[in-house]
Amino acid sequence: MELAHLIISILGNTQLGVFSSILTMPILAYILKDLNAMRRQDKKRDEALMNLLEGKIIEIHSEVIECKDDADLMSDEKIESCFGCYKSYKEMGGNGFIERMIEDVKEIRNKKLRR
Repeated sequence: MELAHLIISILGNTQLGVFSSILTMPILAYILKDLNAMRRQDKKRDEALMNLLEGKIIEIHSEVIECKDDADLMSDEKIESCFGCYKSYKEMGGNGFIERMIEDVKEIRNKKLRR
């Protein structure tokens, strides 16, 4: 009902204002309902993307652990891909357990750079 009062205050407390608010209420309700549905869809998409990024980081981390003794076995492209995934993951609000994995990847990258 607050929305109706807002519309009436904007349009004026005239018959036209009241009539206009009666006409616009269903339209605004539909728009709000649609926006809420879109937000829920966006949240589901974000969660799915976070899961994919997390999975890719874990996958690369597993390869890093296997190559820990010989850094040259790990490709530069894969290492950079991991950092790209991590950047996006972090920007989306990813949690801290991935950060420990990124430290392992950084260690391998640093070993490669020293050679």
